[in-house]
Amino acid sequence: MTTSSILAKTAGKIIEQALRDARIVAVEQPIQDIDNQRGLDALNNVAKYWQTQDINLWLEDQGVLPLIVGQARYLLGPNGAESANADDFFNTTLGAAQVAADTAITVASSANMTAAPNILSTDPTTSVQDWTAINSATLAVSSGLLITNVSSTAGGANYTLPVTVGQTYRVRFGFTLGTSSSCAFSVLNGATVADTTTLTASSASTELTITAVNSTITFRAQNVSTTTGHTGTVASLQYVDDQTGSRIGFELTDGSRYWDYVLNVNSATSIDITTGLLTAASSGLTVFFYLTKLERPMRLLRKGCTYSDSITGSEIPVNRWARSQYLEQPDKNSTGTINQFTYRPRLNDGELFIWQVAGSVNNIFRFNYVRPAKVYTETTDELDFPSEFYLCLKWAIAADIGPSYGLSDSQQMILESKAASILENTLAHDTEMDAMILQPDFS
Repeated sequence: MTTSSILAKTAGKIIEQALRDARIVAVEQPIQDIDNQRGLDALNNVAKYWQTQDINLWLEDQGVLPLIVGQARYLLGPNGAESANADDFFNTTLGAAQVAADTAITVASSANMTAAPNILSTDPTTSVQDWTAINSATLAVSSGLLITNVSSTAGGANYTLPVTVGQTYRVRFGFTLGTSSSCAFSVLNGATVADTTTLTASSASTELTITAVNSTITFRAQNVSTTTGHTGTVASLQYVDDQTGSRIGFELTDGSRYWDYVLNVNSATSIDITTGLLTAASSGLTVFFYLTKLERPMRLLRKGCTYSDSITGSEIPVNRWARSQYLEQPDKNSTGTINQFTYRPRLNDGELFIWQVAGSVNNIFRFNYVRPAKVYTETTDELDFPSEFYLCLKWAIAADIGPSYGLSDSQQMILESKAASILENTLAHDTEMDAMILQPDFS
């Protein structure tokens, strides 16, 4: 018999239990779509309200912010500075000197780097029905999609995919010529040819870059030969978003840091990036990388925030200031050891101020923060709560949703009282045991 200490529930399950245990929906009645929607609204209300009451120990995490020389203000969030969860932040060094515009990069280690993934939902080289033949017969074979001319006109095949207008994509294409002398490969961006190349080697590959101007793009492979029966095989086809691999930051020789995306991870020491280095970079300089940018912190905690140099690794505690204390600081651009910060969550991106400002691109600010509570949109969403909170969560949902079902004052009072009582008991668990130290403030 297999057992587990983890109790996992979906949003729909906790909503159903809240509705039935509060006798809002009878046991014999099905849960309707309107019930689930009201339940999701109540669940989100409770999750967000609890966060304002500091009921969120499980939402605490650590973030990493690589600092910019001379910069005091940073935005933290989806549109903000380069920052990541500490578990998703890595560093290495350049394994060789690089020059400006280099896209092929040698690193000491590519471990933990993520390449831009193939975003084709199926492999069109093995699926005949996904292709439209042009003066050709197409046949899926183990080595790819075989294109055979059926007349004295060059045969080919089209494969069309939906895209996001304005997004840049890369198309990687491999072709084996067979009895054909060459193959033309093109990308149609709407009604126009966006990019094209001709492969003449017996087995060749290419990579084309395209920024979508329409809602679809079409890949076209075509035998150049016009002889009946000539063949060519689409051996590989990949379609990637340029900006889905690891975000990577290179220390440059001029003392700045340049950020790009990892396109390919070729080996343990070899990678490709999407755009190319801005300027030269010497061997041994630092390389930072992460996959997912940090979401907007609800707040930065007073304890556990540190400043460090990525080369030495030694950490120095950083204290939290009230915003008024930062504003009173006369020289906000003083360079030195970072020892103070202040933070405002704001609406989309949080606003962080540090003092003093960094003097090196290898300076790093590590901070403990509270991440936002999850927003639930589907009944199948997994709950972002410890199972110890399921009971009080159920009754809190019932109390919040009660007025939508016209419960009497006495019924509503019972639900609210039960929810408050169970939450109070549960909160004794959601605390962090620590010593309290009192000291005079001589400032």
